[in-house]
Amino acid sequence: EAESTTHASRDYFFAKQGLSSVLRHTPPTVVTHWSPLPPLQVKVNVDTSYSEPRDQFSLEFIIWNDMGKIMGSGLLCPYLGSYNLYGGGDGDYSALRPIIWDVKSLLKGFKFCRFKFVPRGCNTAAHAMVALGWKGSTDRFWVEDVPLGVWEVVTKDWR
Repeated sequence: EAESTTHASRDYFFAKQGLSSVLRHTPPTVVTHWSPLPPLQVKVNVDTSYSEPRDQFSLEFIIWNDMGKIMGSGLLCPYLGSYNLYGGGDGDYSALRPIIWDVKSLLKGFKFCRFKFVPRGCNTAAHAMVALGWKGSTDRFWVEDVPLGVWEVVTKDWR
């Protein structure tokens, strides 16, 4: 019986290796860059990060208009202190429920609103602001501008 277990293990190992080589493929390359929005619409790119050692949460955002001009950007860097943060698949039942309800309530005044997950490659400008979020502990906002280091990422995205 030990020999059949050994053969079964060996067969499983080789089968798994064979499947891995067949199934292993390079993920498709997605070329991402800025594309115009429909007229009179704005786009908000958001990125968040959390540092457990610093017990700090950071939220960065950039607001774009339909002509690709930056309307504003900002960094929110609150210390969480003794707060506990919970997330879940159904946001309406999480500890963030009051915040989600507030956001949904604010959005009722808009004619159109859509939330969409985008891969990091499509959110490079907001992601570049994450590094800035960890360099300070105060909220910062820019009107019709972004920080210099982020501006380089924005112009690269337009090409």
